[in-house]
Amino acid sequence: MPNPYIAASADRAAMTVRVILRNSVVLLLNANAIKENIRLNVPVRNIAFLIYELGPGQTHNNLTAMIEAAMVQGELAVPSASEAAEQLIGMWQGLANYRLPLGVGVEGVIAGIEARVTSAVDLFVTAYQSSERA
Repeated sequence: MPNPYIAASADRAAMTVRVILRNSVVLLLNANAIKENIRLNVPVRNIAFLIYELGPGQTHNNLTAMIEAAMVQGELAVPSASEAAEQLIGMWQGLANYRLPLGVGVEGVIAGIEARVTSAVDLFVTAYQSSERA
């Protein structure tokens, strides 16, 4: 018979990972940030590199570190934290990368951020949950 305390602890750990990941991306992808990113689509290479490094690049690094910490704690079983972070970011973005620059359904993209993030985090945690925590 499964130990209810271990099951409850695993549920709390998975919920903690879900909440942290969801809240992080909701803050990064709020409506004002999306509109500013669209407005500032500057093709200058140095500025683009700097924006990437300070924005998506840093987000990827931070998310990789969070996933690595969850791996060390035995909450997630991920072959590569960096690749898993990129997969999760891709799920968060969905088709928004195509819709936003083209101005197609921007309001819908913005309105759907929280649901898309929550769904992606749930899928990610379910897919990579450690067998010890399952």
